[in-house]
Amino acid sequence: MKHSRNPWEGIFPLPLTSMEQFHLLDEHPEYSNSTFAKFELEGMIDPIFAQKALDLAVQRHPILNARIQCKGRKRWWVWVPDSRLTTDWSRQGLDHGPSRTFDMAQEPGVHVYAGISPTSTLVLFHGHHSTCDGLGGIQFTTDWLRIYDNLVRHREPLEGLPVLAPKMLLRRNHLRLFSKRYLQHLWKQPIGLFGAAKFIFRKIRPLYPVPQEREGWNGVTQPAIIGQWVESTVTARLRQQALEQNVTFNSLVMTEFFLCLQDWRKVEMGQDGRDWIRLIVPMSIRDISDRRQTAINRATVVQVDRCGRDFEEPVRLLARLDREMEIIRHWQLGKIFNLAIRAMAVIPGMLARSARNQKCRGTAVYTNLSEPVGRLGLTPNGDSVEVGHMRLKSFDYVGPIRRGTPIYVSIQKHLERIRISMHYDPRIIDAEQARELLSRFRNRLERLSESPP
Repeated sequence: MKHSRNPWEGIFPLPLTSMEQFHLLDEHPEYSNSTFAKFELEGMIDPIFAQKALDLAVQRHPILNARIQCKGRKRWWVWVPDSRLTTDWSRQGLDHGPSRTFDMAQEPGVHVYAGISPTSTLVLFHGHHSTCDGLGGIQFTTDWLRIYDNLVRHREPLEGLPVLAPKMLLRRNHLRLFSKRYLQHLWKQPIGLFGAAKFIFRKIRPLYPVPQEREGWNGVTQPAIIGQWVESTVTARLRQQALEQNVTFNSLVMTEFFLCLQDWRKVEMGQDGRDWIRLIVPMSIRDISDRRQTAINRATVVQVDRCGRDFEEPVRLLARLDREMEIIRHWQLGKIFNLAIRAMAVIPGMLARSARNQKCRGTAVYTNLSEPVGRLGLTPNGDSVEVGHMRLKSFDYVGPIRRGTPIYVSIQKHLERIRISMHYDPRIIDAEQARELLSRFRNRLERLSESPP
């Protein structure tokens, strides 16, 4: 029997899942449904090793190098093994240059931009959300970092990377609804349906007025991504406070973001602050059985709503938020969203109508991405790590913004510090306002760390 030279042969063409279709349809001329990873490094990148690392990383995650083809009413991933993702690794300038949207029928769902100066390098990964979720994007980009480091240091290119299982792709849409863990909480799922009803019927006040005239995606100014560090001493004190109050660190930080938004809309936007604020919270649904899975979409979305009276007692706000997030995780209520997407995909046209609904989905998006880079096994260098002969100065993983939802904030741990990253809409918020909002959030965390629990 002749064995296939490539492990992905025989798996493609691969039909799109309902979630992949939703993300494909959720693309608008003014809002690219994309995820981003921006790296700033001290030192100049080696173009040959950078491209080779990109080629090898793509081989591990084939949907990122696939096109979408329509056959009848179905859409399929068609893998093109001989194609390459290329970029100009020698382009001058520490910016991403003109970005562009995707034509998924003609090209893969990943663009890579680079820029260099005599002492620094910027690399931006731009991925269409139909190809993978945020964790999938982290998988792909951290593979690239590790492979590049291996090549520069003359090690085996894939040293230190997990072995992936090709056939796991066929189970990427499996929700494990008949698992013991899910079935024991099945009777509680109506609570999730109540949350879904709130999502549909509750009116959310946008942080900024939604313009009537629609302006398309501007490849010169977009994506607009900024980030700030919270130093290790502050991070350590916040973790201690969370421990003493018997809440998670994430709940503590999310509560401060809620309070920051409430203060911002009252002081800066002149709103009375009595109506509802909604945070859209992406959450992974991967478990231990997905440890050998490739970069895919395997996430859900939950919403957390609060109104003016909830902010009057910050201690109670924190306790209730922590309890709510614990229930969502433990009871797996987030899967209601995935089930709703599946149901809509069955009815012709309904998924497209839902994806193209332009009402305000939430005030902002907030997500905690854990520690995307610190556990790669890269050589430590001060408060960061080395990537080849470069030092990683900063990184920002963010997701898409939307009409009425112009802010996406992510929290990432890196060694002993945390990184706050923001993707904002420069057509709605200017750069100075965005930096001020991000600084106020960081300052709140610093002040909280200095106060008694």
